[in-house]
Amino acid sequence: MPKISVIVPVYKAEKYIRRCVDSILAQTFTDFELLLVDDGSPDNSGAICEEYAAKDCRVKVFHKKNGGVSSARNLGLENASGEWFYFADADDFLELDLFETCRKYFEEFDIIRFRSYSINYKDRKSGIISDRVSCCEISDFQKHTVARNLIIPVWSAMIKSDIIIKNNISFSINIRNGEDWLFFFHCIMAANNAIQLQYVGYNYRIGDVDACSTNLSVEKIIESFRACEYIEDTVRENKSFDNFVKLGFVNLLNYSVLRVMDSGKTVREIFHCRTELSKTIHFTGIEAKFCFKYYSKLAAIRIYSFFSDVFIYPEILIYKIKNLLRILKRTLSNA
Repeated sequence: MPKISVIVPVYKAEKYIRRCVDSILAQTFTDFELLLVDDGSPDNSGAICEEYAAKDCRVKVFHKKNGGVSSARNLGLENASGEWFYFADADDFLELDLFETCRKYFEEFDIIRFRSYSINYKDRKSGIISDRVSCCEISDFQKHTVARNLIIPVWSAMIKSDIIIKNNISFSINIRNGEDWLFFFHCIMAANNAIQLQYVGYNYRIGDVDACSTNLSVEKIIESFRACEYIEDTVRENKSFDNFVKLGFVNLLNYSVLRVMDSGKTVREIFHCRTELSKTIHFTGIEAKFCFKYYSKLAAIRIYSFFSDVFIYPEILIYKIKNLLRILKRTLSNA
């Protein structure tokens, strides 16, 4: 039994997959298996995975019909045999001492979280993605996960396999956005303890900002709120979670509005998004008051303006100007 099972879903990743796999195989701690799950990738990603499997016995490759990242991760879970599970994305890469650093805490904790760098489209590290809170008590982890006050992606943590196996935890294939949050929520609720390290061990590629932002669809935003509703229903009876549930809602709503407005979408597309979101999301006076008092006055104004027939126009203008300035700045820096 290997100490760590590393699961990497692979889809259209031929440009970056080698760097990802190389950063895993070069880890200073070597007791691990690497499960590469080819999710029906139409490019050469699957063949590249097979190349690595032929050279290193720690690499196992699985090929499946395309079904999305959750189904790929679940296939990895079904075939993993390590004492610890770790998920990485094929277009990212790891610091070479990540496993060695986490190993020091294997005997004491169920979940080990760490920080990460964001890598821009020019392959430059643009700084540390920092958590809003740093906590070690499991109750704090649970509450701040519900409130989305912690980095949610599964690549930000190493999780003891018993937590996942004994509680039958898997990724929801019905949610394409927010599935990380939901998965980690289940894990943190089942864990006995956890630790947040200040160590930076992962490099998250954000790509071309404009292209990534444009890819955020209203359907994905709605799916995130489905995850939010599930979490709310799960902790409803525990009154100590009440404020954290509200924080999670306004946190997600503020993030969603920011992404829609700052995506480079046309005015018509923005209004379409607002119409569709209004069918699912209700920003009532209660949520607005809570947001203004306990979360952010600026966010409350931003969200209110987004759902207003009058104030949405100046808000759109502000973001259009910001996008133009960003493009101008990039053009001048490339000149």
